[in-house]
Amino acid sequence: MTSDKLTFYTNKGCPYAQRVAIALKALNLPHDHVEIDLDNKPEWYPKINPETKVPALAINDTILTESLVIAEYLLEQYPSTLYPTTPLARAQTRFFITLFTDKVNAKTGALQWSGVFGPALDDLKKDQLVKELFAGVRQVNSWLSANSGAGPFATGEKPGFADVALGPFLLRLPVFTAITGVEIPEGVEYDRFHQWVRAVQEWDAAKDTFPGVEVIVGRVQEKIAKVKTAQAQ
Repeated sequence: MTSDKLTFYTNKGCPYAQRVAIALKALNLPHDHVEIDLDNKPEWYPKINPETKVPALAINDTILTESLVIAEYLLEQYPSTLYPTTPLARAQTRFFITLFTDKVNAKTGALQWSGVFGPALDDLKKDQLVKELFAGVRQVNSWLSANSGAGPFATGEKPGFADVALGPFLLRLPVFTAITGVEIPEGVEYDRFHQWVRAVQEWDAAKDTFPGVEVIVGRVQEKIAKVKTAQAQ
């Protein structure tokens, strides 16, 4: 139990904010929850985060921003089995987070938001991105197989820092498929990846902080429609 007063500024639909929500839930940390409407941000919010982004976390009178910074702070400040115990293990976990972000998350984001944020991708570019995405998933699968034993989580039998950091994006893979029609293949080169996804989907700290696939699909579709309407005017 912490004596610090924690105030969490978030939006339930934001995957980055969910990183912090997962950490708070997994660590069972009492905190105040402040929901920020990202389409109608409060006038006072820039005093909390000048970038007006979520998440932000106030620890007493000190405010932290940036989701990965906040999540790692919580895991380090309030010890548990979630945080790697050695510098080498922490370095390996940070590498894996970067690998997934660059090789998988960047590709799913570019495909899902094609024509919404930046120019629309033509069919040739989309096909190339899908190939790069699948290659990235295979790289992640290989890393998991080599570094996490039998799993099922990213770094072993129990959830850890990598699952906190990347879990929100695994939970949103069905959203990506619903929007784009692209589905991660099955097969031996993808088996360990799918095992990891299933483990995170069943982890209470992750699923209890996720609004649900249908809710997020609706929000994404609404956002896409709103941006395209504005572009047409």
